[in-house]
Amino acid sequence: MSYDFHLLQPRADGDIREYARLEMDDGDFAPVDPKKEAMKLRIAQALAARFPAFEASRVGYEANAPSRLRCLELNDMSAESLGIQIQLFDDEAFVTVPYWHAGAKAQACFRQIWDAMRVICGEAGYAVFDPQLDRALEDGEDIDAALADYLKTMAHIARDPAFGGRAARRPWWKFW
Repeated sequence: MSYDFHLLQPRADGDIREYARLEMDDGDFAPVDPKKEAMKLRIAQALAARFPAFEASRVGYEANAPSRLRCLELNDMSAESLGIQIQLFDDEAFVTVPYWHAGAKAQACFRQIWDAMRVICGEAGYAVFDPQLDRALEDGEDIDAALADYLKTMAHIARDPAFGGRAARRPWWKFW
């Protein structure tokens, strides 16, 4: 499970919600587009300059892989990794973070995500859609709403035995 951000080109009508909700069509076998590859490389280089611990790898470039799955993937490989993963596709990007963090660690993680998304949007001109909040994030919007939603889900996970959490104890007077 992860908290995800979907970065994509702004729409002429200003509403990216429906476009962001579209499922990926993995049946497309288009050749590699040099302009799109150059854009991905430019974004990856800008991210690497800002976050030296991020390492890039190419995914989905096999001969029989659909072009829609072809991406440049960046992962934080530092010892203090926050688990942030960035996937740069031809016409969109995804930034994800696992539900691992609480408190100050979650705040630090979301500040790093915001910095990374500024770099990506600055290079590619993308807009940001938050599927958990089901809305586009406005340019310059702070992290409060997304962070609050992340922390709310983390609290739920921490109490859910299915995810290794512990259910909250009942008060002693409710045992009777």
